[in-house]
Amino acid sequence: MAKTLGDVVNAALKDIKEPEITAFTSTNILEQALIEEANNAKRDLLSRKRFNWGLSRTTLTTTDDITTGTVAATNGSATITSKDDSGSNAANFGSVAVGMYLRVGTDKVSYKVTAIDTSVSSPHTLTIETAYVGTTTTSASYVILQDEYGLSTTDLDSVQFATFSDGQTWFGNNKSSGPKNELGLVDMPELLSASGGDLHRNTSGKPMVMARIIADSSDNITYKLWPYPKDQYVIDLWYSTKYTENTTITANLFGGDAPDIAYDAVEYRVCARAAKWDRNYVEQQYWMQQYQLAIINLIRGPTTLTPNSMSVATYRRSYGINVRGESQIYFDTKPAGR
Repeated sequence: MAKTLGDVVNAALKDIKEPEITAFTSTNILEQALIEEANNAKRDLLSRKRFNWGLSRTTLTTTDDITTGTVAATNGSATITSKDDSGSNAANFGSVAVGMYLRVGTDKVSYKVTAIDTSVSSPHTLTIETAYVGTTTTSASYVILQDEYGLSTTDLDSVQFATFSDGQTWFGNNKSSGPKNELGLVDMPELLSASGGDLHRNTSGKPMVMARIIADSSDNITYKLWPYPKDQYVIDLWYSTKYTENTTITANLFGGDAPDIAYDAVEYRVCARAAKWDRNYVEQQYWMQQYQLAIINLIRGPTTLTPNSMSVATYRRSYGINVRGESQIYFDTKPAGR
C-alpha cells in the first residue's frame, strides 16, 4: 500500500512510543531527523537499481519533412530562397522552424537553419548556420527535416523506454492502440555508426534509435532521432524522474506503481533511526536487517528494469488495464510478541 512521508514517520514514532503527529514542526529535532532518514532511504533505494515502477510518461510529436517546390542557393551565401517547380519565387517555408536542417539536391552536407523570413508572401528565405558550399543553383530539390527534439518536461531525468505506433497490426488486429516500434536508446557514437556517418541520408523515415545530446537553447534535455522522421509520429517516452526530497507530511514517497515492499523498506530504515534516537540498539539492528532484506527483495524481484524493454505488466498499467498475479516476497522475521 502506498505510504506518505507522514505514514513512515508516525510508524517510527509509534515504535518508540512517541505521540504521532499531524503536521511537521521544523524545530522538532527528532521529526527532522526522521524526515532526513526517509529521504536518505529513498535515495539509497533508487540508486541500487533502475526499476520499472515509478516511471513517468510524456510524449513528443515528430515533424514531417518539407520538400515542396525547389530552392535557390548560391555558393558562399548563407541565404536560401524558396522557389516553385518552375523556378519562380514561392512561399514554402511557412512550417520551417529554427533548428531544423536543410539538405540541397544530392549534396551530402546538412545545414542548420538559424532564421526564417516569411514576412512577405514570396519568396520565403532561410538563413543557414554556415555558408552554402555546393554548386550554385537556381532551382534544386531539397529536404528540410527535424531530427532533434527538446523535452520541456521539468522532472525528466533520463528516458528509459521510447515507443511509437505506426498504425500497423499489433496484438492481433488492433491497430488503434499500443506501441509497435521500439526505439533503441544509444549514445551518439552508436547513432553515428548506425547511420553510416551520414545522419540525414535518405532512409525509411521511421526512427529506430535515439541518443541524448547537448541541451537545446532553452536548456531542455534533447534527443536526436535516426532515421530522421518523414512523418508525424507520437512517441511515448517513459522516463525516470529527477530525485526530489519529500518534505510534506502528505507527500507520497514514490508515486506511480511502486510495490508495497519499497514503501516498507523506507519505513524500516526510519524505524531504525528512531530506535537509535531511543538508544535501543538491538531494535535498531533489527530494523536495519529488515531494510536490507527488503532491498534484496526489490533487486532480485520481478520489478527490475531491463534497458530498452518493457514488461507486459508495465505496459498494461500504462493503459489502465488491471494487472493480477504480481506477487512480492515479504520477510516475516519480526520477533514473537512484537
